[in-house]
Amino acid sequence: MNHRNDKTPLGAHKQILCRGGFKTRPAAYRLASFKCRSVGARHVVPSPFFLAFFDASIAASWRFNIFFSRFIFLLVLLLALPSAAQDATSEPLPAPPSDIEHILVISLDGARPDAIQQANAPVLQHLAAEGAVDWNAQTVELSVTLPAHSSMLTGLSVEEHGVTYNDMPPDCPPIEASTFLTLASDAGFSTAMVVGKEKFCIYVQREAVDYTFAREGDRSVADRVIELLQTDPPEVIFAHFPNPDYFGHSTGWMSETYINELNSTDFQVGRILDELANLNLLETTLVIITADHGGHDTGHGTTLPEDMTIPWIAYGAGITPGTELSGITIADTTATVLWALGLPVPESDASRPITEAFTQEPT
Repeated sequence: MNHRNDKTPLGAHKQILCRGGFKTRPAAYRLASFKCRSVGARHVVPSPFFLAFFDASIAASWRFNIFFSRFIFLLVLLLALPSAAQDATSEPLPAPPSDIEHILVISLDGARPDAIQQANAPVLQHLAAEGAVDWNAQTVELSVTLPAHSSMLTGLSVEEHGVTYNDMPPDCPPIEASTFLTLASDAGFSTAMVVGKEKFCIYVQREAVDYTFAREGDRSVADRVIELLQTDPPEVIFAHFPNPDYFGHSTGWMSETYINELNSTDFQVGRILDELANLNLLETTLVIITADHGGHDTGHGTTLPEDMTIPWIAYGAGITPGTELSGITIADTTATVLWALGLPVPESDASRPITEAFTQEPT
């Protein structure tokens, strides 16, 4: 939302008018008949007639400036009123669906959406077809793991959460911005985080959040999530699958190996959903599946579409089947989770809850 008049100081006018050369004098002052009397060797004083004329001119100029300033103030105020009125009359967020009892957020590290569509990936394809999907969602421009996951988990831009590094810092201090797991835990929800990369320790902000670093890739991540479900199912789970990123770096994004390994990741996601169904939790669980970035050749981190474009799939409790979404960013994940839990969403322009994916209940 992202004039003033230039006025010569009063003393400067006197100096100009009382110098020997008159080429720089304002035209109005040339009309006046005045004299300068010497006072000492270098000082001059205008005649009384000129002083009266000059004071009148200054007074008129002062009155004009007051009027002009008030006019500008009123103009700015009038221009701001439509925006303020629009904010005041904007519709509040709808209430979240009442049938959501658990939330599972899955991050497929380095999974390109076109690769999921090209692979067999029956589980992910089913979730997209029977849920809500945006195959052209966007990550942050710093399209690497930690900055992108920080936006995914906090709902903030990179500038807001401040995570611009991608290596585990010494002693792994937690980030300052609260993740949706921290906010949910503080609100009394049971929460758990299962991750496949050690550097995700920067998201450990509360001891109440059950944290597991699964060291053996996607299978070990799925094993731990299933174990949690079989004991005392947390109300909010974040699961991070590292394998797509590993095989993208080692064999190249969109290589035959990368595509095949996406099918293996798809199988591990299916194991978790099967366990949710076995425990009669699937119908009351909101599942969100996304990625932190894509990749090209054997790397990522640029603003190329191959690096920036990610999948965003919502399935299960409250979701309207067959919904095509658009305009989603990675940070919208947190806003959607918090909204679904009935908690305040981030006060950031970087994210919004994707309410259009959900069936609105009658009021």
